[in-house]
Amino acid sequence: YVFRTDLRLRPDPAATPLAVSMGAAIAYYESMGQNWERAAMIKARPVAGDRALGEQFLREIRPFVWRRHLDFAAVADIHSIKRQIHAHKGARGAGATVALAGHDVKLGRGGIREIEFTAQVLQLIWGGRDPALRDPTTLGALAKLAAAGRIDRRAAADLADAYVFLRNLEHRLQMLADRQTHRLPEDAEGLARIASFMGYANTDAFAEAFMAHLGRVERHYAKLFETAPVLSGNGGENGGNLVFTGVEDDPDTLATLRRMGFDEPASVAAMVRGWHHGRPRAMRSQRARELLTELMPALLAAFAKQIHPNQALARFDGMLNRLPAGVQVLSLLH
Repeated sequence: YVFRTDLRLRPDPAATPLAVSMGAAIAYYESMGQNWERAAMIKARPVAGDRALGEQFLREIRPFVWRRHLDFAAVADIHSIKRQIHAHKGARGAGATVALAGHDVKLGRGGIREIEFTAQVLQLIWGGRDPALRDPTTLGALAKLAAAGRIDRRAAADLADAYVFLRNLEHRLQMLADRQTHRLPEDAEGLARIASFMGYANTDAFAEAFMAHLGRVERHYAKLFETAPVLSGNGGENGGNLVFTGVEDDPDTLATLRRMGFDEPASVAAMVRGWHHGRPRAMRSQRARELLTELMPALLAAFAKQIHPNQALARFDGMLNRLPAGVQVLSLLH
């Protein structure tokens, strides 16, 4: 109940035992680690067992997390994770009205995750060259980013205020429910109860403050990604997402693949996710995976036009698995 463990977040969960050696874990992160894992590792700290060994592990993976070059490629990748969360949770696009009842204060629009992602993306971009920005706490990171001029001070203050408000709200929701939940109540009585618990005279006063925080977070988050690298389309003429980050299928991506003509979208998603995770030797360099991310929508659109799209993709997969390196081939396709 206190320390929940998601075993899917261990190194290469589809192919490794529950416990791996430190050497195997480091080898995974150095050769196949993803940007979302870099973002997660910003917050990592030993909490039990051999603390000294835990600290040694964090020192060993420091070069994986903190790159000395300005890592703008991480921006698009982290943003794609947020799009996947929105699709998975059924969130609507920007501009749609956020409903108070049932809103997810962690994963929903303007929520905790957008604040954390804003801080983490800026840390990944600038923290490799400036160790002072490597704060594992969200509030500490926002303060240090503002002090270094990497985020506007007003934006940092807005995000920090919203973070405290939303975390307090999250804690009170869990206290009332006596379980892990991040959603506001669906009924008027439940909303009035949480409004009172948060110190507001009525639901309307609480809703006004809540929506103001969400709006500010959403505006600052959107501004950060205005200059995000543009990939070669999402779902092309079919519309929809083509997102292959994380460990679970993105429902909108599966729907997009089916509209494109792939009759086994789940197997296609699993295959592409394997490429992004560096399963083929050809995809184990960071540059190869960056090229793949940019090419993926166009590649899938090309395969979808074949008589047998799934077979065409499977043959491309076979070619990737036979290549010693993928940068040269993917560069030719770029």
